[in-house]
Amino acid sequence: MQEIEILQQAIYKTIDDIEHWQEVLCLMCQLTGASKGIISLRDGLTAELVIPTDVRQELSSPLLYGFSETEIGSYVTHYISLDPWTPFEKLFHPSEPTSLAKFVDLKTLQNSEFWQWLEPQGITDTTVLEIGQSAPNWIAMNLYYPTTTDTIKKKVLEYTRKLQGSMQDAWRIGQRLRASEQAPNRLGYFLERQPQAALILSATGEIILENNKAVTLKETETNIYQLNNRCFVFHDPQLQGQLQEAMQALRLSADGRLDEIKFSSKTLDLTLTLIEKAEDQLGTDSGARLLSIGLVSAQLLPLWNNALLTKRERQLVELLANGGKIVDFINSYEMSKSTGHFHWQNVKRKLGIKDRSEIQVKHQLYLQSL
Repeated sequence: MQEIEILQQAIYKTIDDIEHWQEVLCLMCQLTGASKGIISLRDGLTAELVIPTDVRQELSSPLLYGFSETEIGSYVTHYISLDPWTPFEKLFHPSEPTSLAKFVDLKTLQNSEFWQWLEPQGITDTTVLEIGQSAPNWIAMNLYYPTTTDTIKKKVLEYTRKLQGSMQDAWRIGQRLRASEQAPNRLGYFLERQPQAALILSATGEIILENNKAVTLKETETNIYQLNNRCFVFHDPQLQGQLQEAMQALRLSADGRLDEIKFSSKTLDLTLTLIEKAEDQLGTDSGARLLSIGLVSAQLLPLWNNALLTKRERQLVELLANGGKIVDFINSYEMSKSTGHFHWQNVKRKLGIKDRSEIQVKHQLYLQSL
């Protein structure tokens, strides 16, 4: 299957450059007989096309093939709301390639106002399939063709079924690569200048970059957050819900009036800031968010300032936090080796630690919060 191999090579090129998807659409049309193709972002609830700003303004996109500016313009300004295929793309999500002629026959098309857009192009059917996700939305590929014979439709369905997995892999990897490229080196300096633990998140919550304070926080306070498929997730479900609401609110803030949202829990003070508004060729929100995590003041105390510790145990913790060793503690207070280790065992039990390196890491976190 030399044609399949040619298409696979073109698909893998899209990982480095999203604009190569136009080559995929072109080859797919040439090799199957389809006349036009599009890759689009679809609303997760309605399946309607999300039209990027660049397409509205320039009437072109590397994710379109075969359409004239007039055809694009009339669809965007008028026919998008009349598309009879969209309701069926919502009802029957195309997790595998699907010909929509099975839902909307030719007579129904001809009796619709949408036919005024289709007829001059010679289009009577489209095959749609999902090639990616961009929560809460999804990415669709549509290939358009006439149905004078079944030959084109059969070949479109054959090729898209064989290549859907490759396209999904390429889209997912390329999406991650594009997200990582949105974090230039200068952001690293910006993050390290933040007074608190700070992370830059994508619109879907994926961690793009984090400062050393955030790394330390994750290592020392393991009950605060975790990674789930590269995405930031609070352990506290209520706090995670607040974060998701804040992410959505900033996404919807197109007028620039809402750029920062503060929320908190009993132990954390949090700020989510929109530091970049952007969208990619699909119209997907690709803006970056800065999440700042501050421990409430009750936690910003020296580790030895703990009511569970005795006076001698506090002295031991302070010495260890500043780089000392157990033997230094024993010598400083002229006690027996067994007494010194007795205090150390009590400290480990009361603070829930295993070795003195944990004390030093926690102390560094405290110093960074000052």
